[in-house]
This record gives sequence, C-alpha cells and structure tokens, in this order.
Amino acid sequence: MSFNGGSSDQSSPHTSGFGLTPSYSALTPGQFGFESLNDNLMNAASNEPEGVVNEFQFNTISFEDDTKADISKLELKQSSSQQMNRIPYILPHDKVFNIQVGCQMFSLSGASISSDAPSYFSSYFGKQLQEARGQNEPIRALHIDRDPEIFRDIVRHLQGYYVPIRSPEHFAYLFADAQLFQLPKLISRLFESEIFMAIGSRSFQIPRDLFSAPGDSPNYFTLGFAVFFSSPDEVFPGLKREGLLRPPSITPPEVPNRSGDVFSELLHLLRGYPVEIRSDTHRAALLRDCRYYHLRGLEQKLIAHTISYNSTREREEITIRIEDIKPSGLNFALDSSDKMLGFVTYARPFNDETGRELVLEIGNEHIIVSSVTMSATFREDTKKRVAAIAKLIFGKISSASTAATRRAIPALLGQPYTPAADLAMRVIVDEDTDVLLDGRAWGCPLPENTHLEFENPMQGPLARPLKRRRMSLETVGTADIWTVKKGLWKLQILEFPDNKVELMLKAVKLDAISGETGRNLTRSFLP
Repeated sequence: MSFNGGSSDQSSPHTSGFGLTPSYSALTPGQFGFESLNDNLMNAASNEPEGVVNEFQFNTISFEDDTKADISKLELKQSSSQQMNRIPYILPHDKVFNIQVGCQMFSLSGASISSDAPSYFSSYFGKQLQEARGQNEPIRALHIDRDPEIFRDIVRHLQGYYVPIRSPEHFAYLFADAQLFQLPKLISRLFESEIFMAIGSRSFQIPRDLFSAPGDSPNYFTLGFAVFFSSPDEVFPGLKREGLLRPPSITPPEVPNRSGDVFSELLHLLRGYPVEIRSDTHRAALLRDCRYYHLRGLEQKLIAHTISYNSTREREEITIRIEDIKPSGLNFALDSSDKMLGFVTYARPFNDETGRELVLEIGNEHIIVSSVTMSATFREDTKKRVAAIAKLIFGKISSASTAATRRAIPALLGQPYTPAADLAMRVIVDEDTDVLLDGRAWGCPLPENTHLEFENPMQGPLARPLKRRRMSLETVGTADIWTVKKGLWKLQILEFPDNKVELMLKAVKLDAISGETGRNLTRSFLP
C-alpha cells in the first residue's frame, strides 16, 4: 500500500525529455518503522472494494515516555461509507504524481489530486495515464513556472488541510493560482471566505456577515471585492482559457487613500460595540468614510441626533440637522389637539421603524426672521432643502388616502405644491420659545389684551389668539430683522380662514443677532 497524499521537495536525478521522471517507489508506513500501524491499515483495507479510500479517526494516543508512542493502544475507527466516498476516483488513489514548481519538486497522490477535481492536474495526469496504458511507460512530471511557496499552500489544500489566508497579498496570489489550475473547491472557498483588504497602511480581515444590518449591504466590499475577482464560474473576465500560460498580474485589494484607523473604528461599530465620538471633526471623518464605503445603515446611526420624550406633548421627538435629512424618512401626522392640524415626523432610514416629531436644526446664519411680518427667508442651500421638504410633505398629504386626512385637510387634497420664488414661511415665536438675542436672554410677556396676529386671523381650532413675546422697539432696539445663527424648529401644518393650509416654522430655541452691534457683541479675541 502506497503512502497517500505524500509530498517531497527533493528533486529526482532521473529526467526525461519533457520533465523529471521518478525512479523510486512510493514510501510506505513500514519504511518509517511503523510496522504495526501499517499492518492495521492493510488489514482494514483488505475488506474494502478496490478504488475506495479508507479514512480513520485517531481517538487516543498514550505515550510511555516523551519520545516513543505506544502504537498498540492506538484505536482506529473506520469512517462511514458516505465519508469514504467523498473523494471521486478520477486518478488512481494509490499512485504518486510529481509536480515541479520552480526549483522544488512536490509529490501528490491521486487521491489528493482527485479531491479537488476536475482540474488542470487531473486533466494532465489523466491524459498521461491514457497514453502510457499498455506501454509500461513512466508518468512524466509536470513542470510549472510559478511560486513554490504559494503552491505549497495549494498542496496542503489538496491534502485536506485548512489553509489560512495571511494577508491581502497572499489572498490575491492564491486566488490567481487557484484560477490558473482550475481548482473548483479552492476557488469556491476563497469566494466564500472573509474579505481581505489593505486600507491605508493596515490590513483587515472582514467577515462577510458583518454587513448583515439593514442598509449596510451592498457596499464597497461586497460589490467591489467580488467584481475585482470576477466570479467562481469564470476564470478571468475577458480572457480566453485556451492558451493561457499564466494568469494576469492581480493587484492585492487595497484602498490606499483612506485611513486604516478610521476604518478600524467603523468595524468596531459594525460589531456592535460603542465608539466615543471625540469631536465634530472625528464624527465627520467617520461619516465621510461611511459614505465612501456605502455603509448607509451605519451612517444613519452616526449622524448627530438626539431622541427624547416630550412629556408635555406625550410624544417622542428627534432632533437632527437639516443637512442630514433623507427624503425617505419624512412624513406627517395628524394632531388630535386644537392647536394645529398636523406636524412633520422623521424616521432615520434603516434604523427607525416609526417616525417621531421632527425638531430641525438650521445653522450657519441661513435663516432671516422679520419681526414685522413674522416670516422667515432662507439663504444658500438651506433654501433648496426647505423647499424640497415642503414639496415632499404637501405631496404626501395631497396623495393621502385615509379618511381622517381627507376630513382634516380637505382643501389641500389633490393640489400640487408650488413654492414661492422667495420661499418665505410664516414663523411662530411664542412664550415657549427660548431666545438668545445678541448673546443675552430675551423675552418679555405681552399684556393680556395684546397679541401678534398674521394678516389673516386663523379660524377653526386656532381662532383663539396665542400669547406671543413682544416684538417691539423697546425690546429689539431699532432692528426689525433677526439673523438666526442657529435655531431649532418644528414644522407644523396649520389652516387659515380662506381654507388655505400652510407649513409653518415653530421656533423652539434660537440663537440670533439683531444687527452689526449684536454680531460684535458675540465676537471674541483670538486665544
């Protein structure tokens, strides 16, 4: 019985015109001094049909001393017939075939080659066996001009060992040779293995199931990595297999222009661990790479936001910046109170199942509030964003099919929304609003018999006048315009006497300046 699955790095001195021809017989366990083990193997094999390879499980090995094993106490258990038949009989299992890779010779049994077949090796040696049948000619060795260190891992795979991937470079080289030699099991295993990627100056081993959260797949890795390495059914995209002497050069997968430290923190978050956001700059770096790798679910978790419960209004609220709003998360809800018809809600995509009342943060001095008309105008990108939000909300209301919506807002149903050129929205600043004007707390309650009104007084449930803060020269100075440096706003839907429905801004918290003097009051000297 020949020694199955053996390998050797020794070169044979006997050569043929094509390659090296071995002149020695295969080594047997008896040649290593394991006569009793060899007898047990031969006795067990004699009861099996020809061509079937026996597999044994080594249960216990007792040692009398540190150097000698008690072979008599070794138990051999025969595997089930289903396990024994796993290796197809493509090449004779007990025959040894030689493959020279570079300057090193490897010896593989037919069982090892047949374990991952059909392949380039099984095809080559199968053809050699057919040509040598009846002519008693030796089987020529196969010469391959590839890296012997990479091929050593392929040999270990064919012998049944698990071959760990050591680096992205190792993955690329092993993948290329597995494709060249057409090893279906190894190719399949590499495609199902973890993703190996060099990011910045660091190497990462990324489990594929790490992107199982909603919104995190498909992404840069699951798409780019698979496309980069073609598909298991195609050797190399765009190349014909016939006449291919060697695979094209494959660059190891890498992202050199991103930070490995930032990606390490993203992996930490994907595994479910918290990461302390150290600053706005740190958050911006995490979000920038989330968008680069297309991790949309993780991005929504990282954006600056707060979720709280308003016990006065008995509902949850979410505070978020207007730049981070996604249209798919916007919606509206009817209000059962007598102060308004409804309000805008928001649910973070891929994270929130239900919407919460939206508290919108708008900064960068992009809102100008007139204390005379009680209206707000917008600057730069904020103007486009507010117009898009208003159009989307009115579109949802006009297309609503629920009976409650049709009863509450009948005038708007079926009417398209067309924003005005200046996009001026009415604002509400009442006694509940916290205002910081020119760096100082501002507010003065109105007398009981006075209040601010719009041009058209509200009707229906809003007929009662709301108590407002005084907007007069005594409190504001000579300025009628507030530039809001940063503000928190709620979006509310109200109805007016002419059955006109409007989306209004309800001020929650404002940090504003009333002019150049107010701006200078908030300035500070350089440190």
